[in-house]
Amino acid sequence: MRGLGAVEAGVGGLIGGLLAGPLYLVLVLAIQLLPRTARMLPPGNAVDLATWPIVAFVLAAAAAAVGGLFGRGVVSDPRDKPVKAQKPTRATLVVVGALGVWLLCRLVDRQGVSFFTVSALPALSAIVICLALPTAVLAWQGRRLTRSGNPLKVLAGGRLLRTIRPLGRMLGLLAFCGLTLGYMAGTLAEQLSREDYSRHTTGFQLAGFAFAAGAAMFIALIAGVGLLAGTADDLLDQRRQLTALNVLGVGEAELRTSVRYQLTSCITPAVTAGLAIGVVLNYDLASVQLFYGGDKSSAALMVAAAIAGGALLTWLAANAAAYLLRGQVHEAVAAENLRST
Repeated sequence: MRGLGAVEAGVGGLIGGLLAGPLYLVLVLAIQLLPRTARMLPPGNAVDLATWPIVAFVLAAAAAAVGGLFGRGVVSDPRDKPVKAQKPTRATLVVVGALGVWLLCRLVDRQGVSFFTVSALPALSAIVICLALPTAVLAWQGRRLTRSGNPLKVLAGGRLLRTIRPLGRMLGLLAFCGLTLGYMAGTLAEQLSREDYSRHTTGFQLAGFAFAAGAAMFIALIAGVGLLAGTADDLLDQRRQLTALNVLGVGEAELRTSVRYQLTSCITPAVTAGLAIGVVLNYDLASVQLFYGGDKSSAALMVAAAIAGGALLTWLAANAAAYLLRGQVHEAVAAENLRST
């Protein structure tokens, strides 16, 4: 299984590396159409063409290494005992430790302290919190739903507790994308709220903000597709149990509602937490105090609106993903799934 995972991931990395060249060329040509102050990348040249095969090879090798690493310990034979819910104790300890480091860096007097302590260490701590927090949140949400009086929420909570590890990886990536967007929103709000606000300066920075935000949203889309595929695979694995529930009176509409509870209860908190962490990270790393010398209320309102808007859009996206899985739910409750062969 480890070798198979390495080969599959390596082939995917090679395909991605081969597509990177044409996509980069299209991106560079599109950027050259912007005004000179908004061009973030130089025009393509012969060096880019020569390094393209090297990039494809490096991506393939890195993907194969990661695929082999994640394939380690994969169980290919049927289990004698059912899988127990995982306890994310390690993720919780990582979050608490990184939060302690971040708070300690904030309490340190910044005068006479190295740049690493002032800026890099809090940023690394915030990124670690962002990546590890979704796993701990999944455990909390799963236990909260299983204690609910609604049987559909109990069913969704049980599935969350049994898929903490794969869901936590995807949700960590979504939270990191939310961190990037939150940092961009906080920086833009800080610029617009300053008394010495200059449209020329902000216009120059807006191109970089848009590029980073677009990249984060593209990565979030890929992570969302992976999360959707994982949920569909989970429905496939549980089709006999879901069919039995359908026979006992739990209808297909109720099961779709349970899937919606499962997705909204994990995706929305992860992205919202990432947005909030990004805003706090901006407060720590800004060269001047956030909202200093400007209209604090308007800047705070812009940041709060960005976080609330991101949470609402994420909740709508989770509901849309649950709607897209209606076909998989229909197949999972089909009576043919109760056949022994």
